Amino acid sequence: MRHARSVLFASLLLTATGCVVTAESSFKDKALDRVSFELSCPKEQIGMTVLHRNDGFGCAGSTMGVEGCGKKAIYVCTRSQEWINNTAAQPAR
Repeated sequence: MRHARSVLFASLLLTATGCVVTAESSFKDKALDRVSFELSCPKEQIGMTVLHRNDGFGCAGSTMGVEGCGKKAIYVCTRSQEWINNTAAQPAR
């Protein structure tokens, strides 16, 4: 029971201090400029869909689908917290 309280307290503390990173926030901070360049599309016109979520202290293992300006692609977050294009940009259907 004591361990469960410690884990709960640590989770609440991290959440309250803003240390928890979501896939969306990580992607917006680290990858959206690159996506805009790769798709030749303004950031404001790019839509994001989380395909696989791995939130916590980083995005590693998360997968994000993006679509904009008639193109779409899939990005994967690596262990080093970098978003990598996992597909060539494809025309949107």
